[in-house]
Amino acid sequence: MSIHGDNRYAGILVLIFAFLLGFPASGRSQTADQYVELGKTDLANGSLASAHGNFQSALALDSNHQGANFFYALTRVMMISKSSAFDALLDRAGVSADGRDIFQWQADFERDAYGNILLPADSPTGTELQAFAKEDALPAIDGALGNLGKVGSGFQTEYPWTFESGEGIRSGLNTFYTYSGWWNTNEWVGYTLVVNGSEYSIVSNTEDTLTVSPNLNLSSGEYDYRILAPVEIDYGDVLVVRGGLHLTKAGLYIFSAYNVDADIDAVVTRFNVPGFSIQTHLVQAYPQLMTLLPAHQLSEAKASVRSCIEQLAASIQFILGESDAQANDLITLDAGEAAEFSATLEQWSDALDGPTLIGDLNTTVDLTQFFDHPKHLRSFLPAFKGMLIKRGSYPDPTLGGILPAMTAAELNRLLAQVDALAPLDPTDFDGDGRSDLTVWRPGTRVWYTLRSGPAGGYTGTTWGMAGDVLVPGDYDGDGKSDIAVWRPGTGVWYIRPSATGGYTATSWGIASDVPVPGDYDGDGRDDRAVWRPGTGVWYVRPSASPSSYTSTKWGMTGDIAVPGKYFYYEHIAPAVWRAATGIWYIFYSSYWYDTEKWGMNGDIPVPGDYDADGDVNVAVWRPSTGIWYMMVRDGYKTTSWGKSGDIPVPGDYDGDGLTDPAVWRPTTGVWYIKLSGSPGGYTARLWGKPGDVPISTATGILDSMP
Repeated sequence: MSIHGDNRYAGILVLIFAFLLGFPASGRSQTADQYVELGKTDLANGSLASAHGNFQSALALDSNHQGANFFYALTRVMMISKSSAFDALLDRAGVSADGRDIFQWQADFERDAYGNILLPADSPTGTELQAFAKEDALPAIDGALGNLGKVGSGFQTEYPWTFESGEGIRSGLNTFYTYSGWWNTNEWVGYTLVVNGSEYSIVSNTEDTLTVSPNLNLSSGEYDYRILAPVEIDYGDVLVVRGGLHLTKAGLYIFSAYNVDADIDAVVTRFNVPGFSIQTHLVQAYPQLMTLLPAHQLSEAKASVRSCIEQLAASIQFILGESDAQANDLITLDAGEAAEFSATLEQWSDALDGPTLIGDLNTTVDLTQFFDHPKHLRSFLPAFKGMLIKRGSYPDPTLGGILPAMTAAELNRLLAQVDALAPLDPTDFDGDGRSDLTVWRPGTRVWYTLRSGPAGGYTGTTWGMAGDVLVPGDYDGDGKSDIAVWRPGTGVWYIRPSATGGYTATSWGIASDVPVPGDYDGDGRDDRAVWRPGTGVWYVRPSASPSSYTSTKWGMTGDIAVPGKYFYYEHIAPAVWRAATGIWYIFYSSYWYDTEKWGMNGDIPVPGDYDADGDVNVAVWRPSTGIWYMMVRDGYKTTSWGKSGDIPVPGDYDGDGLTDPAVWRPTTGVWYIKLSGSPGGYTARLWGKPGDVPISTATGILDSMP
């Protein structure tokens, strides 16, 4: 189904705006037909209030006039842009007073230099917006549907539809040159050019020039223009509008059914800060957000959705059954489009009655779980444990059938990307959301991994050679860490992708560099990257555009590279720790960086997510005392774990979203893990032997230490 011409704003606006505002009849010297024609001209010229008044005057003379009812229904839902209530909401939200023309909307929120929205302190709350929708929008839509109910199957009229608009100049006595035109020769012949309120018939056109008749009675200068032609509006279009209004009504019912009492100003302010989190900034900040209010609204929403489907299905049958040509119809439909559209409507209708497969992806959707068994919207989300999103329990692990069946780890990774959580642990080789015990044996070059996933067991993979630097990470974006090494002598990265097998070999870096892989571009894949201590420059080869690279000067000789997703930042940031002073230097952009004094000479930096907020915390482990010092959101934490001679191997070993303090004892090969999700709990596991290299989130840091 397609809307004739390029201007689709009227159809969109019907779905967006809904408001009832009456204008008194201006007199009865005209007939109802004449008022309708005046109203259509006004509407085509963008004079919404005048058009609305003329259609109302027509109804005052003939309440059953089909054309008047149709166009009055449209204008009454668009008149919201002219209402004082709507203007008041925009004013309080800081939206500019100029540019609030529904046909050429240019008004915008106040923004800072970076484009972030700045809302005033008195911005409307969610509850106020909800009240506006319930008290103003819903009655208006009901009224418009009442008007459309008076339009019968024999309805047919013409409307001067705007196909294109723009700016141009009078370039000759009968020619008009546009700045935006790029047309086929004679594409607009027979159409009408409207400039400065006057109409001209288009005789011919080139790619950017119109020749018209009569001559342009204009002085030199720039003018706004429109190109329009009459299109036929019939009962099929009426049915489509009805369907759109029913769908809008359903949306308003749903919006009215849930608690949306949130401080929008505070939410937007936080959203503008890198690292916005659904959990922290919405779920925790507003405990009642999206909880159910009047459940009956959902049953009414379901009825509206079904009415929408019925109206659209009827429109398909009507349009296909038309005997006249569709060349100048507002909405056209061919047999192929009709079949595809009908199949989609049938699927959604079935989904209202129970589980059904939607689309080619065989995704199961059961809308009865939403409409017939109303729950808090949070019931459809996975459960939260810390900041890590766990698999949902209601009504099933696929989030109510919206997502295809997937493992808990796959779901966690999907939602982590949505919620901007911490990047994948480079030691999660089986993709279950937990760190795996892994060691590399230099003598045999074998990687031994004790898998934490449901499959269990262990793997042994030969990869690398003596002198290589271990650089595991998710380089292929499949949610599993890939075995990888960097060879200083050649600067080559040898990566064994878990998704495809085989290997890749890419040259990046020189012998004196420190490899610092990570997701620097935020595309869900780790990038090959090195830090050059001699110059302090970070060289990153983005996975999203591997033929390019970025360079950032940050740090100096003697620093220790500690890249991570710190403090609300969207992805991995270059960072160094200066042991001599204990200061962390974190780079976000050329105008934004952070410094934190944490730790002292002799400590080992062990950054990780120790408070489950989705961001990396600065942290150190002090070998002399075995104490972990962690700077968290609400202050700091300390814990005694390990002893001198141990190697710190922090990671999320229980999958709760918290980094667990852990050490590996080289003399025995035992891993000692303090489980953050179980206060007082710990585990000790033999994995590896003396001479092995344990692999953890701290592996790269240890490699870069002097």
